Amino acid sequence: MRRSFLSFLGHAGSEPTSPMDERASDAKARPRATSTPFPRSSLSLLSTTSLRQNLVSVEATPMGPAEAHFTQYTVICTQPGTHQWWVTFRRYSEFAAFRKQCTRAHKAACKARHAAALAPFADVLNTLCTVPFPRKHIVVDDQRILDERKAGFVVFVTALLVAFDDVSRLAPYFDADTRADVDNWLALVIKFLAIPPAVRQQRRHHTILNAVECVCAVCLDPINEPDEVERTRVFETRCQHRYHRKCILPWLETTQTCPMCRHRVLSGRWY
Repeated sequence: MRRSFLSFLGHAGSEPTSPMDERASDAKARPRATSTPFPRSSLSLLSTTSLRQNLVSVEATPMGPAEAHFTQYTVICTQPGTHQWWVTFRRYSEFAAFRKQCTRAHKAACKARHAAALAPFADVLNTLCTVPFPRKHIVVDDQRILDERKAGFVVFVTALLVAFDDVSRLAPYFDADTRADVDNWLALVIKFLAIPPAVRQQRRHHTILNAVECVCAVCLDPINEPDEVERTRVFETRCQHRYHRKCILPWLETTQTCPMCRHRVLSGRWY
């Protein structure tokens, strides 16, 4: 077991190719279908760019004696923008149970007394819960089932990491009455994916830019440009993306979504 896992790590170190990447390359050769409207959450992802940022690889290993056989899935996640990675081991039943917990969290957020305030959080969970998930089989796992599940878990874990980043950006903007639900879900993800503390800190750095290194996504100029006092006034959305005041106001007159992540922009702050 240890030998096969170490050999798998050696293979993973040379940029493992996920099934989604292969499908993306095949798609380039085919004519594009009519595109659907871009969802509000940045989870409307599952693009090749997202997969490169959150590189996920999954392998399946048979475990236990013949009379108590089960499959253990080795999930390797690579930290975007750094050389950090971590590993977790899960069974199909654990994946399915976690997905049910996410579904329950989404329903609870929609029915909560503060449902309106939790709407951005519910949007992220709703998109995550609609990501395709490998179905349960009552037969013994054969190679077809294993391949189907490995491909499905790559898509699901990639979407989960994006949802984790989205909710982490939104968390500071919730008040005490709503923050508990958000923090509980973040803790659930951290436990399920076994995300190390150092990786969590790095993810915050890569998903929330400092004002010094921030660039306005509308005009592509630095936020802290000193030339025009009025133009350097900054608007920060609830998803913690920053824009020049003169750039974002015309945008918000026509659409109420963040240009960066497409979250709904219903409030924010000037500074």
